[in-house]
Amino acid sequence: MGIWIAYVYPNAVLKIVQPSKVTVIFSDDDLKRVKLLVGVVISSALILLLLLVGVVVKTFVIKTYLFMQ
Repeated sequence: MGIWIAYVYPNAVLKIVQPSKVTVIFSDDDLKRVKLLVGVVISSALILLLLLVGVVVKTFVIKTYLFMQ
């Protein structure tokens, strides 16, 4: 998804990475679309992070003394 955003809106990615060097002119529709796509990418990354933390915590909880009883 992130690669697709970078391909379709290369100036948006440059604006995020180097805000002082790039001036980006978007229409209101493009601005809403880019914000929505970036929000989807961020929420997907957070969900994957939570799943990873859950798997790691589960492996430690299963090996504890209280769980084995």
